[in-house]
Amino acid sequence: MRWVAITGSLSLMIACSSGAPSTPTTLVHLPLDSPSEIISSHLAGFDSTESSDGAGSLIVQTAVPVIVQVACLDEIDAEDCRLSYQAFIRSDELEGSAFLEMWCYFDGKGEFFSRDVATPITGTTEWTRETTPFYLRSGERPDRVTLNLIITGSGTVWIDDISVVRQPV
Repeated sequence: MRWVAITGSLSLMIACSSGAPSTPTTLVHLPLDSPSEIISSHLAGFDSTESSDGAGSLIVQTAVPVIVQVACLDEIDAEDCRLSYQAFIRSDELEGSAFLEMWCYFDGKGEFFSRDVATPITGTTEWTRETTPFYLRSGERPDRVTLNLIITGSGTVWIDDISVVRQPV
């Protein structure tokens, strides 16, 4: 398995409290609009010609299944809310599927994940907005959140316009 980190580590303070607004709030936005947002790798790179918003995206061309780490968010103060990892993804000649995965790490409790396996992309697709939620109860505060792109086969996959959104439960 190979890993590619786009932003390394982002330090955030995210408040998900009972006093939070009832509408979704974007907490993190990674537009992936320049090569500087992507750590160079033989597995992933920047593609200025394909984008959901016209400004570039991360491209992964692979002959084997891979997990691509797209962000690692530290120091997250979130609880009693729904965190959603959202991104636009598209594929070309993808044998297998591609979907989003979010890991929440809790000191002393372990790590837990949520995957968007209900609506994976496969084959050749246009840009599709995908979402995977993670529900946090009162007292559950992740110490770190990792955002991944899972590719279960061979082909080309692009990911763009990543966000983490907070919404009350």
